[in-house]
Amino acid sequence: MSRHYQIRKLEDIPRFKGDKDEQNRTLKTKMFFLVLNVFKTHDHRRIKFEVTDFTSHPQVFDETCEVRPYDKLVVKTNKILKICLFKDKLNSISQCYEEMHKGCKLNIANELSSRSGASANLDSKLIIMAMNLKWREHGGKLEPFIYDPEIIKWDPTQMEQREQQVVTDLYKNILNHRYFIDHLRKSDVIRLKEIIPSNFLKQFYLDKDNLRKENNSNNAQQPVNTERKRNSKQMEQSTTQNKRPRINNVLATVKV
Repeated sequence: MSRHYQIRKLEDIPRFKGDKDEQNRTLKTKMFFLVLNVFKTHDHRRIKFEVTDFTSHPQVFDETCEVRPYDKLVVKTNKILKICLFKDKLNSISQCYEEMHKGCKLNIANELSSRSGASANLDSKLIIMAMNLKWREHGGKLEPFIYDPEIIKWDPTQMEQREQQVVTDLYKNILNHRYFIDHLRKSDVIRLKEIIPSNFLKQFYLDKDNLRKENNSNNAQQPVNTERKRNSKQMEQSTTQNKRPRINNVLATVKV
């Protein structure tokens, strides 16, 4: 893939009108996404992917809903970009995925045809892709042209510093959806461990999980400690109250 494209996130893209941004410039970028869904278009030669890097853009939206549920992920629609590509690319993408991620099966064309042929959720397949995009706006929404889509695997020796930063953030955002990762750990742990780098899984998921359990344990002890303090204070008050009548009696006796 060409190296001259700027590395961006969705939130970094300026507003567009037609094929020009607000400063009347064209823009080509290299982006990294998690694929959420594939669906057919009116053109039988093309399909569309719904993808996300978990950042948002004002020209990415859905008039009908604010969030969209997939197989397991739930994503806000202002973070879901629709990109169009030729249907004949699906087999090469699936093949590249299987070659790069040993033991992980993927057949996007089959997924599409086996689910009524209209659309198929792909979030649980953990398809992380790089692609070059030429940006444009159509009907008020961003609809970029896509070039050179490819499956990626974490390899910092083959990445520029900015690429490392953006891809790290993508892994982190995926792992921050704990319910999604919890599901994969139970249902497809081989795929999870093959695709998500172990150091990221530890740093952004397992360590946080241990910290959360520790905090929960501390929070569970707090009510006990609070109750102990409350009981101790009540005992002190009770002891003081028991002594007060005797003092009053003595004082009363003195007065008499």
